[in-house]
Amino acid sequence: MSFRLRVTALAAAAVALAVIGSATLMYAEVERRLVGEVDESLVASADFARSVPRAVGPRIFERLTALSGRADVHGQVIDPAGNILRADAVPIPALITADARAVAAGQKGPTFSYVDFQGTRIRTYAAPFGNRQAIVVARPLDEVDNVLATSRTTLLIVGLGGIVLAAGLGALVARAALGPIKRLNLTVEEVARTRDLSRRVAATSNDELGRLAGKFDTMLAALESSVRSQRQLVADASHELRTPLTSLRTNLELLARGQPTDEGERRALLGDLVSQIERLTTLVSDLIDLARDEDAPLPVEAVQLDAVTASAIKDVGSRY
Repeated sequence: MSFRLRVTALAAAAVALAVIGSATLMYAEVERRLVGEVDESLVASADFARSVPRAVGPRIFERLTALSGRADVHGQVIDPAGNILRADAVPIPALITADARAVAAGQKGPTFSYVDFQGTRIRTYAAPFGNRQAIVVARPLDEVDNVLATSRTTLLIVGLGGIVLAAGLGALVARAALGPIKRLNLTVEEVARTRDLSRRVAATSNDELGRLAGKFDTMLAALESSVRSQRQLVADASHELRTPLTSLRTNLELLARGQPTDEGERRALLGDLVSQIERLTTLVSDLIDLARDEDAPLPVEAVQLDAVTASAIKDVGSRY
């Protein structure tokens, strides 16, 4: 996987996590508010029934649905054993939970519960209703579940769209942000292929990638200068070594032919051989010192030009 693809994938993953987290919180808040509205209606219905005088209580429970203002609200009164004492319509034993019986027995305060009845999710509210009795008010959550299902679908579509959009934007951002790296990679490949150290990335940005490209250009410049100095050193060394080697070869050829015959000239020739060997040794030693540390400062010495000129004339004269 390329670095650009990894950046795009990471951007899409980060957005996906953010979208999933936001969608989960939004869904939970919508559910809380919808169920809260149902709970308020159940509490209002139960309080209305509890506020009716006991003398007309039975008739109120027979018409609890109409009095509550909702056709889907069901109410019934139970005892601690779970027996239904009164109901506004057909009694539904499934609405009687352990919490509702505990409320009727006075062991627990008003409480909410969820009940599944015939495939329908129902919200129930149990509150004390007189001596060792409890009123249980229930309402199906069909409307709430439909709204939540629609919310889930909407959030899923929006979330997937956001992730796809984030992936596209991440690819564009990665392409723009990784431009210096691409140029750097192309420059490195070109330098490795052609060995042309004059190539440069020439990044113009001032961010981390731009500074990295600038450092690479600086490294290439230093390497180019080092190679140029090395080549110059080799050329100078070749020139300086060629002179004593040529002189040595000439003198040795003379000695091989038995010349000169004069003893004085012969000793002078041998002395010149020794001098050339010493000069060659000095040059090799200087080259070794230069090769060990190119950055070390070179010693500065006074040079007598007349002595150098006289030595050069002597060296040239000894070859003829």
